Amino acid sequence: MNLTRYNYLHNLAFIQQRIKEANYIALDFEFTGVLASSLLRNSLLDSFQMRYWKVKENVRRFLPIQMGLCTFREDANSNNVIAHPFNFYIFPYGVDGYLDKQFQLSSNSISFLTNNNFDFNRTFNEGILYLSHQDEKILRDTKRIQDLRNEIRYLDKIVTFEMINFVKQYKVQVEQFLKVSNDPQFEIPIKRLKVKVYRHFIESITKEFGKSYEFYCKYDSDILIKREILYIVKGPEPPETKKQNVEEANEFAGVRILLDQISQQKTPIILHNGLMDIMHIYDKFFETLPDSRGEFISKVNSLFPVIYDTKFLINQSYSVYNKVGQFSELKNSYINLQNLEPNVVFGDECQEYNNLEENQAFEHEAGFDSYMAGSVFYKAKKLMNLDQKKLDLYQNKVPQSSIKIPFDFGDKTGEDKYHNKQIFIFHVEILEKSLVPDSLIKGYFKEKYNTDIDLFLSYGQNFEYFMVFSTLEGSQEFRKTMKNGVTIIEIGDHEFIITEYENYVQKLQRRAKDELSIKEMPTILE
Repeated sequence: MNLTRYNYLHNLAFIQQRIKEANYIALDFEFTGVLASSLLRNSLLDSFQMRYWKVKENVRRFLPIQMGLCTFREDANSNNVIAHPFNFYIFPYGVDGYLDKQFQLSSNSISFLTNNNFDFNRTFNEGILYLSHQDEKILRDTKRIQDLRNEIRYLDKIVTFEMINFVKQYKVQVEQFLKVSNDPQFEIPIKRLKVKVYRHFIESITKEFGKSYEFYCKYDSDILIKREILYIVKGPEPPETKKQNVEEANEFAGVRILLDQISQQKTPIILHNGLMDIMHIYDKFFETLPDSRGEFISKVNSLFPVIYDTKFLINQSYSVYNKVGQFSELKNSYINLQNLEPNVVFGDECQEYNNLEENQAFEHEAGFDSYMAGSVFYKAKKLMNLDQKKLDLYQNKVPQSSIKIPFDFGDKTGEDKYHNKQIFIFHVEILEKSLVPDSLIKGYFKEKYNTDIDLFLSYGQNFEYFMVFSTLEGSQEFRKTMKNGVTIIEIGDHEFIITEYENYVQKLQRRAKDELSIKEMPTILE
């Protein structure tokens, strides 16, 4: 089910009921970008705090523009799992420059979404507007809510050619029906018509004929996606057809209402490689991401105490990983596990994705991706024979790029168990920018300092490495040859500039200040 600004509130009660009944809820987002700069790409040697900081700086620069939410309810009678996927086009509020959101567009991400048939017009013209808890509090405290309310009314009053043409098409027929017809009602087909089009039509005929004739409008179904007929009915409007007032909170919160409900119910959520997803959820719908990784973990724990990540789950089981193929990518995982138990079926009201061959066109639509993530979760859980006690072992662990240690939302100690803070780390740059065998560099340090070293490519560059000594003594001995943390050495016909990692980070900090206008980066030791 696709949701926009013009049909979201009409379907809100239905979506909330599906959330209330759900055993699990899968979430997925599409963003305007992922990586703001090569300076913010994770390195193998980054500490946990630096990794968090880099993702945070990327997250705050981009926007989620589509949210996928899929509820999963286990049916004891049929042993099926009933899925209700929802695809939301979303966009943040801005009030005359006040709390206006500045964000970046990544050409790579936009091209990727365009190639996957993403509808940007829907996002920018019809996206469900939302405020974070933090922004709503600021607006209320500064008494700017009325400005926001005026903005909503302005958006609803924008008239399109489609609206004008629809009024022209049926206005005369409605007038004739009201004047001379003996029929009790007049039918107008509205299947696949945008809600704002027939809403504008109702407002137009009510304004023009409402004082001369007594009539009201109703639909053939209370469920918006099932509506096909608009009825113009003669006589007084019965109470059950009158519009329900929408709570002010619903008006401003947008899809945040649903995330609040999931949080209040403490329903387990399912992600796929979802560290950036959960950080965007917190940053865009609750409050600005904190600087501290430990504080972020604590805040997320209070909001969403149970998180499962299908990529992490798959990578822990050889039997599942062997089935889904390399990198445990979501689409391959879904296709290769599709025929396994349990049977995941779509709810009657959400059949848009119910065709495996046509589903290829929905890949990277957030609603379908959230459905795939939940389906993979159920299949993998069954294949791994996980009861709740065993499943708890995989709870609150989300993959981190370039290392096998997950981001653990269950670890409240904040301890970085991965990095040894006593080993000296160095940055190595080949001055002539030519390829040099690793064995040449390793042989030099083995002969001169009687120690082994490991080399790791730096940010994907062919001519830059991180170098780590295997012994503390060897790294200390080499450090004595450096001046102000830098030295140049010759190995054969090649020259290398080697910098202590702390000095290298300081160089990145200066670049970050100039290029990205951000605070200083945490160091490897933080």
